[in-house]
This record gives sequence, C-alpha cells and structure tokens, in this order.
Amino acid sequence: NTFFAYWTIVFQSLVAVLWFSYVLQLLDWEVPHKYRRLIYLPFIYNMVDLALNPFTNARFIITAANRYTLGLLAPLDIAVTSIYVLSATFMAFIKLKHAVNAYEKHSCYVIIASIILPIIGMTLQWVFDGSYLLLIFFAIGLLCIFINIQNNHITMDNLTGIYNRAYLLVQYDRLIKRVRPGSAMFMLVIDVNEFKKVNDTLGHLAGDHALMEIAEVLR
Repeated sequence: NTFFAYWTIVFQSLVAVLWFSYVLQLLDWEVPHKYRRLIYLPFIYNMVDLALNPFTNARFIITAANRYTLGLLAPLDIAVTSIYVLSATFMAFIKLKHAVNAYEKHSCYVIIASIILPIIGMTLQWVFDGSYLLLIFFAIGLLCIFINIQNNHITMDNLTGIYNRAYLLVQYDRLIKRVRPGSAMFMLVIDVNEFKKVNDTLGHLAGDHALMEIAEVLR
C-alpha cells in the first residue's frame, strides 16, 4: 500500500546515510565542521521530493488496482543510495593508502568488500520492480561489517595491528586439539629487552612507534 511504499523509501535512504556516517566514524575521517551539513543534502533532497510525490507522482504511483508503478524520478532512490555507498568506498580506498597498521588496513578491506552486497541489492531491486531488496542487502552488509570489526577489536591489538593474547588463547586450544599423538608442538616467545628505557627516556609516543616497528618486523 501507499504507506508501506513511502516508509520503505524513507527507511532505505536513512540506512544509506547511516551507513555513510558509520564508515566515517569507523575510518576516523575528519570532516570540517562547515561541510558536515553537506553530508545530509542528498538525503534531505530525497525526502523533499518524496513528500511532493502525492502531487507530482514523480517517484511512484499506486493504481486503483493496488499496483505499484515507478515514476520518472524513481531512479533517484538508487542514485542517493549510490552516492553514499560509493563515497564510503572511495574514502576507504583513500584511507587504505595511508593506513599505518594492519588493523586499519583490515577495516578498509572490510568496508570495500561490503559494497558488493548493496550493489547486488540495487541491481535486484531495479530488475524486480517493487521488491525492496536493497534494504535487506544493506542490513546484511552492515551486519557483516559490524561483526568483522568487533571481532578485530577483540582479537587484534589496535596499535600494532597484530593478534593479541585473546586470539592466542583461541588458536592455542585449536592447535592442541589438532596435535596428533606422538607429535610435538612448539611455541616461540620473544621478549624486547629494556623496552621500559625507551618509554622513560624518549617518551611513550616513541615507545608506541618502537612497538609498531617490532610488529612490522615480526609480521
């Protein structure tokens, strides 16, 4: 019905702008204050045009037979969604070039890969008129990003981008179960000598850089 058609378009546009905002925060992308309002312009324009639809029928028409028919400006929904999705992916590519550790690189890769799902949703929604599949694929994409990033927060060190003790304990249990009777498993433990002196003499910032360099060597 008409209410469902309006609500779906509004929710779809809202998910798109929230996707973009989430990626901005995830990538720690600094947007100048005077440009922050521009982020919401495509969404606002889409909502204004949608509000005028009862008078223009430019977005969609629901006939007396309760049949949903696309209007001349129906591609605007896909266009607004594409703006946010492609912009988020472009920023991930830019951030990837300046990533300082494996953790940041992995986050960028996840965001770039996640664009596949909205693209599939947009294509299917365009082919199957009135299917609203984009919203479903958006939700799946956001869920994949969230699960992947949260898993990284648990198992990966934010500074060095290498796996932490939580990951070691999980993998240790798995490896123990795979060891065959009569075979051996070895573990290498590395200690950084006099690392405390680096922090005491050069400061903790220099100590952080030293840890990042050590992690890069180990990697």
